[in-house]
Formats: sequence, C-alpha cells, structure tokens
Amino acid sequence: DFAITLYNMAGVYCTQGRHDEALEAYGRVLASERNTLGEEHLDTLTTLSKMAGVYDDQGRPDEALEAYGRVLEGKRKALGEEHPDFAITLYNMAGVYCTQGRHDEALEAYGRVLASERNTLGEEHLDTLTTLSKMAGVYDDQGRPDEALEAYGRV
Repeated sequence: DFAITLYNMAGVYCTQGRHDEALEAYGRVLASERNTLGEEHLDTLTTLSKMAGVYDDQGRPDEALEAYGRVLEGKRKALGEEHPDFAITLYNMAGVYCTQGRHDEALEAYGRVLASERNTLGEEHLDTLTTLSKMAGVYDDQGRPDEALEAYGRV
C-alpha cells in the first residue's frame, strides 16, 4: 500500500534529520487516512502523533502541542484515559512543556502519567520510574530541591 510505504519513508527521513520531507510525507499519509479511515481512527492518530514529534524536533512547540492535543482527545475517546497509549501522548506533551519552561503544566501532565503508570504497570516498572525521574528534573528546574531529591530518591 502506498500510504504504508510513504509512512515508512517519513520515518527514514526523520532518522536522517530531513524533517521537512518527513512532515510532507506524514502530511500526505494523514490526508489519506483521514479520508479513508476517519479523523479518530488509531492509525490516523498515530500519524498525527508522529508529525507532532517532528514539529517538536524542529523547535515548533506550539504546533507540536496542538497536534498532540488532538491525538490526546482522540485517544481519550477511543481508548480511555487509563490506556497506556493515552499516557504516552500525555508524556510527550509534558516533554514539550518542559522545553518551553512551562513547568507547572509539565508537572501536571507527568503527574497524570505517573498515576496511570502506577495503576497499570506498578510502582517498580521502568516507565513509572522514568516518569518519576522526569518529574524530579522539573522540580529541580523550578528550584524545588527538596521535592526533586524526594522524587529522585524514589527512583
């Protein structure tokens, strides 16, 4: 299928740092998926999420957050807020918030991810500990060393 080939090519473009070509390819795939599968199909949302990641890599946080926000809403409707894929999108958004210095929003997002991961994966799972470590880093960036040390200590 042509869309699958184009999607795979976009991934290679990303690996090579050819972001504009990746976005063009993902955009063509996205248009095709929206037309054939619909706006909220998981494949469509995955392609949009890939585009959000490219926007983030390009230093285009507003576009990344807008795309991630649409993905998050689609995954909430399709999968629910406790699904790991919902948490992954929220985690990605938190990373963009961090790069923008939007620490409170990053902490809120990481906190929701952490709660979901504790529920679905458990306290000792690597993903749970990674999220906790990210939160500790945000606390440190905010000049909140006690909270940072407490979070790092739980990792």
